[in-house]
Amino acid sequence: MTFAVRLCLEDVSSTKEPFSLLLADTFLVQQSGNEAKQILTSMAPFELDEVSKKISQHEPEMEIPLDLTDARVTTRSSQRTNKGANMQMEQNRKAMQEEIIAQRRQQDRQRNRENVLAGELDHTELARLARGEINLNLPKADLKEFYAKHLASQTPTVHAYYNIILDMDREIIVLPNLAGEGSLSVIHVCTIKNVEIKSEPGERSSLPSLLFRIQFHAATDSNPVFLGNPQASFLKDLSMRISFAKDANVSGNSSQVILQNMQNLIRHIKTTQAAITARQNARQAKADIQEQTGLEFVRTLDSERMLRDVRCYPNPRVTSSGRSVTSRQGSIGTVEVHVNGLRFVQKDTEPLIVLFSNISTAIFQPADNDQRIVFHLHLKRNIMVGKKKTLEVQFYLDVIDESEGVGSRRRDSTWEDEYAEEERERQRTARLNSEFLHFAKGFEKAFGHPVEAPIRKFHFFGTHDKGMVKFKGSEHTLFSLTEAPQFVQRMEDVEIAVFERVTALKTNFDLTFVRNDFTHTAINNIEYKYLDKIKDWLNEAQTKYYEVGVNLVWRTILKERKADEAWDPWGPEGWHAILKDSDSEVESDSDAGSDSSFVMSASGSDGSGSESEYVSDETSSESDESEYSESDDGDSDEEEGLDWDELEEKAAKDDRKRSKREDDDEGSRKNRRQ
Repeated sequence: MTFAVRLCLEDVSSTKEPFSLLLADTFLVQQSGNEAKQILTSMAPFELDEVSKKISQHEPEMEIPLDLTDARVTTRSSQRTNKGANMQMEQNRKAMQEEIIAQRRQQDRQRNRENVLAGELDHTELARLARGEINLNLPKADLKEFYAKHLASQTPTVHAYYNIILDMDREIIVLPNLAGEGSLSVIHVCTIKNVEIKSEPGERSSLPSLLFRIQFHAATDSNPVFLGNPQASFLKDLSMRISFAKDANVSGNSSQVILQNMQNLIRHIKTTQAAITARQNARQAKADIQEQTGLEFVRTLDSERMLRDVRCYPNPRVTSSGRSVTSRQGSIGTVEVHVNGLRFVQKDTEPLIVLFSNISTAIFQPADNDQRIVFHLHLKRNIMVGKKKTLEVQFYLDVIDESEGVGSRRRDSTWEDEYAEEERERQRTARLNSEFLHFAKGFEKAFGHPVEAPIRKFHFFGTHDKGMVKFKGSEHTLFSLTEAPQFVQRMEDVEIAVFERVTALKTNFDLTFVRNDFTHTAINNIEYKYLDKIKDWLNEAQTKYYEVGVNLVWRTILKERKADEAWDPWGPEGWHAILKDSDSEVESDSDAGSDSSFVMSASGSDGSGSESEYVSDETSSESDESEYSESDDGDSDEEEGLDWDELEEKAAKDDRKRSKREDDDEGSRKNRRQ
């Protein structure tokens, strides 16, 4: 028969203040002849902090919205001694992983891959040239006459050396005799990969010469000009030989003058290429930045739409020299939620605006055993905050300021003062959590999408940049927000997760996320005790994961997979085959090592004396260790059978023997001195 016993104590008087207490236990009362009772509470698969709660009457209760607390990880401790339960959990994980693969096979991954390949080179000069967006603005007149006039007037941007004309304004090179006798060919500088000159020794009676070589971009898929015209003929390189004897422009046919002229030409070409690269980078940076304009203001701002006295990271304040303030402790400001976005306002600084259309994920992280309350925004496209381009914007507040740390407390304070101070800190933390939560509700109503919050009892520590930080997870996102740089990874953007360096030694492991766009990010040095927790969380997030024993070269793997358009990630040659091969290589290496050690032992037993001596020494040391352990075990077993009186008597005998031995040793030393 089973009984649930509850003990309630209400309003118990105390020196500080009255308190109430509720205790509960479960007992199993068996029939006569067996044990009288068993306490089943100690067998429950829960920790004390999971089933206990302390409530203060001064602490305001936090109303957690349903959208923020639906996510729970339904796992138990991985260190449970019940092997059958662990095996069942592992089978459940494998079944969920098979369901995830079936769902992923139904999705169209090829469309995402084609979009990535098409949009990769959109902002390069080669892509603009292939699309016809570059206007060379060539003259309608004859090119020879046109450039002859420029050369005669010594235009500073037009350079000519041995019938090779470089127009730095139009960024073109004019070469002779490519299409026919007497004609000129125009080549854009962005199509040139490399330019070099080589000196060639004379053959027989001919004089030495210079070889001017131009290498062009290869006709591959990485060249957008080739993708736009796959049937056209492309030049791989172009060589022009300049003989010293035929040089009529230089008096005395000086080879040094000719070499200097060609080096000047190459220098001007590289200067033009550098200008093109700088323009491409500026265009790419501008294309990545989303302009935050068109904010629609609300007429009145209530408490749900306004959060006062918070800090913003990155800091939007700009110094007098025009640089962003790099200090994390920025100026305090106010966050306002409007119709289609939010605005952060602080004194003497331009307001920071973030539109709802550019927000990917909003996360509210209360100060639960943490020093900081955070409301974080993960953006779709970069915005400019001050002078910094960023995808992460957060508004935070430190519950315990640095000026209120442990070192600043009074040294002569009593424990009552410290307890009162801790109680005030708890009340302040609860009040600030409530204010941030109230703001998160108002933001959620205006945003139209749920605000994510961390799942209780799920966290782990790892390294994604330099130092060890704490990672938490919501229903669909893994994040670390309290240390810069912040880490936010949405699981819907992840194709697979790979646990690396997972071995039987149960040491630290790494976790790599491979995204749908064939990029990856990693969290390193995670303790082995978090492995099962992370697996269960990935199952809840509908993410397929694999385990390998080594670190993989992801840059090479993803580059090959990205180039293969016909590759199916969930087919026979997909991720399973790639990661299985990497595991088999590790197993073969370990098997080879074990075989070699076995052969060495066998050869030692068969033949040479040195090897046999090595084996005998090893076995002798092992036998000594075993005898030592056996003797220890025997002593421990003997002592376990003695009661307290016998143990005290045995200890007294040992003391008498030790004192007698010391007296004998002292007497022998005196006799030696005499």
